[in-house]
Amino acid sequence: MGNTSLTGIVVPVVTPLVEGEYVDVSALGAEVDRLVAAGVHGIFVLGSTGEFPALREGEKERAIRAAVEAAGGRVPVLAGATEPGTERAVAWAKAAAQLGADAVVVAPPYYYRMDRRALLRHFSAVAKASPIPLVLYNYPQTTGNVIDVETVSELAHAALVIGIKDSGGDLIYLQSLTSRMPESCTRLIGHEGLAAAALLCGYATGVVPAMAAVVPELFVSLWEAYRRSDVQAVRRLQAEIDRWIALYSLGPVPVVVKACLWLLGRLQSPLATLPLGQLDVQLVERLREWLDSHGLPVREREEVERWFGTLSTYTRTWE
Repeated sequence: MGNTSLTGIVVPVVTPLVEGEYVDVSALGAEVDRLVAAGVHGIFVLGSTGEFPALREGEKERAIRAAVEAAGGRVPVLAGATEPGTERAVAWAKAAAQLGADAVVVAPPYYYRMDRRALLRHFSAVAKASPIPLVLYNYPQTTGNVIDVETVSELAHAALVIGIKDSGGDLIYLQSLTSRMPESCTRLIGHEGLAAAALLCGYATGVVPAMAAVVPELFVSLWEAYRRSDVQAVRRLQAEIDRWIALYSLGPVPVVVKACLWLLGRLQSPLATLPLGQLDVQLVERLREWLDSHGLPVREREEVERWFGTLSTYTRTWE
């Protein structure tokens, strides 16, 4: 891999959309540029926050291309290649490589339950066919399949994968991975509430936080405090992170993050893919008040009301 650093804060970017579920390439490029300038260490496009399962294939290609071009080699770009079938995942791994991604991130196939042998077949086939390195993605709450520690260890020791992103929220799982994977392998934690614990215990080599799209400096500060062994600062920053991620109680993560970015004027639209849609106007107002209370420049209430007053039947809202 040309861009080999896979530690630190790797941001799973949203996929900005305009009506019709077309990728707003300009907005995505601007987001990536802003995040890199804020000091993040990597970009993850087409992850769960990027709504990969719902996007059309052509739009996924446009998203990868836009992220790669905006990053411009300054940080590695990871591209999601999770699919319910092996051949489809192989095709996406090859496409991501062609579009300039530095690595692909692959979760277990979803919909059907998979045993360990099936997962080994799947990941081995994708890894051997992929022109770029593969990072495993364990998120059993969404895929319905867990990548057990033995499978991760076997794939890692066979040099078929370079690491794993875990969003399962189980520190014991991460602890087991740490003792069973080669030291050179990346271990990224996607559960923001456990970021400090995973870093301080040595179970993670980086964090993949969705809320970093909104407040990247907060997560970069956490990483820097960890690197200088400032445990008190890490704990203090984690407490602040916990307050931010409490906003996820308002709706699905991509919908909440997009609403925040739109309120901050960074997106032209807060729309997510259907059936996600967007937050109800009352919930958006709660977000607006939260952002405003933290000294961030937000859209005026009247502008928010105007937006909701002009929505077409294309979108639904979370209430």
